[in-house]
Amino acid sequence: MPDQASLRQPYSRRTHTWAGVDLERNVEMQTRDGVTLRSDIYRPLGDGPSPVLLHRTPYGKDFVHDGHYLHPGWYVRHGFVVVVQDVRGRFGSDGEFVPYLNELEDGYDTVEWAAGLEGSNGRVGMYGASYPGMVQYLAAAEAPPSLGAISPTVAAADLYSHWTYEGGALRLFVPHWTAALMMEAGRRRGDPGLTARGRAIRAVPSQAAAWLGSAAPADLEPLENAEFYKEWLEHPTNDSFWKERSALHRMDSVNCAVLHIGAWFDTFLEGALVAYRELAARPDGPEQWLILGPWGHLPGGECIGDLILGPQARGTVNLDQVQVDFFHRHLDGEAPETGQNRVRYYVLYENSWHDVPSWPPPGTETTLYLRSDGTANTVGGDGRLDEAPPGEPEPADLYHFVPRIPVAAAGGHTCCDENAMPAGPRSQHFLERLPEILVYSTEPFTEEVTLAGPVTARLWTATEAVSADYVTRLCLVHNGTSLNISDGIRRMTAEDLAEARDEDGVAEVEIRMQSTAALIRPGDQLRLHVTSGAFPAFDINPQTGALPAATPTWDGIAAMHGICHEPGRESSVTFTLHQGDGS
Repeated sequence: MPDQASLRQPYSRRTHTWAGVDLERNVEMQTRDGVTLRSDIYRPLGDGPSPVLLHRTPYGKDFVHDGHYLHPGWYVRHGFVVVVQDVRGRFGSDGEFVPYLNELEDGYDTVEWAAGLEGSNGRVGMYGASYPGMVQYLAAAEAPPSLGAISPTVAAADLYSHWTYEGGALRLFVPHWTAALMMEAGRRRGDPGLTARGRAIRAVPSQAAAWLGSAAPADLEPLENAEFYKEWLEHPTNDSFWKERSALHRMDSVNCAVLHIGAWFDTFLEGALVAYRELAARPDGPEQWLILGPWGHLPGGECIGDLILGPQARGTVNLDQVQVDFFHRHLDGEAPETGQNRVRYYVLYENSWHDVPSWPPPGTETTLYLRSDGTANTVGGDGRLDEAPPGEPEPADLYHFVPRIPVAAAGGHTCCDENAMPAGPRSQHFLERLPEILVYSTEPFTEEVTLAGPVTARLWTATEAVSADYVTRLCLVHNGTSLNISDGIRRMTAEDLAEARDEDGVAEVEIRMQSTAALIRPGDQLRLHVTSGAFPAFDINPQTGALPAATPTWDGIAAMHGICHEPGRESSVTFTLHQGDGS
């Protein structure tokens, strides 16, 4: 946590020769509605003018590293003025903090203010990860004239579908993240008890699941102090409330270059890809670049989960240097163009990077069908993934889901504390022994292929539940070890099920899973899990039709589910395969 005194101390300016920066602290600016926002400004010691890099954060401007970037002084040495600002209502800045609501206009105002600073060449770029990434999409949607480029990292442009909810289910990182925000909120409100309770929740990450499972998400203490959190839970569908806080439906107004940086096991991956696709599809749109790395919410490591990546995971793509080159090219024209391959992605298991013109790379769309003799439960069952659809009816695979004993999420795409919610490819050995998980496996592959692109599951489901969740997880089995590489969830409300059911009560459910890229070698297998929960990644469906966010786990009911595979009801999983390396 940043030092409070340094965040709100009086304005000061000092030259730090040893750091190579001229540093102004707590520089004030006024928003259009008269709120004072405060920034720290790092300038080069030499002659200017220089382009400006702007980082807007709710986590305290002293915490500009944010776990993702080198120090602002490093960027200064590479020819930039760096401005780090506390967003409205956080740490050094005045006003009320309502996540995302004010970031459009405040972002516009700050960009234009930064463009006119001493030492600026009038051109501004924005950088930052997670929330500081989302605010870039929002500012760009307002099209400030001085904004030349942004580089959102592990962030999304839509607050509903790719941030707070997924497939209609609440991402449980949201209450965990909100608890962290309560530490600063308690200080501002003069409530040290609130600060202490927020700190206690965040201090022991291993207890996150126990806390999240102790009550309905709406009743978790101390989150009753966060009005925005309660509002988010009161809007479980993508209504006008979310559009006011999102940038995705404003993409037509973005006119600056964008370098999107995503990660295979980050919860915001699909949000970054949707923003990239929206902007790249415009024939006269701004230049779009995309990096897809093998990380979780914290980019750049040499391993993720139980998978060793090696030094090339960080060394081939030095994100700070890539961003410096990108910003120089678009803010002062110093860096040369780098060709037409504007997408770089990492292939798991091959442990190498590939450059292609666009995402996803072209390949052969492949559909595998879920087949069994009615006993796909556990890895010891008879579930299989087959290239041929069922030619005649096969028995449905049955399992029970019991809300008070939720199925665990072993890795996957999560945020933001991997100690609290482990991310990445993890051994599925324990889960694959549970009868409440259906397991379908291919025969061992005989050729080397690369799977790269989106993954979609289509299930024909029948259930006695009033409402239901369906979770699918794609795993790669290499040398006998099953590790997850993609997963997704779809929440079917009572209304959804009623609308989707056919005359026999069977409903087709589409689950859009995380995009990925992985090398499949001879002898490897693909494996698909089907179940009805992934805790603590997502909240738990009580299966009663009641709102999950407002329902304690113990108020849920157990229910039987069936996955059908027969002519006309072919449950399947679809992805794209490439011969060889997929580049």
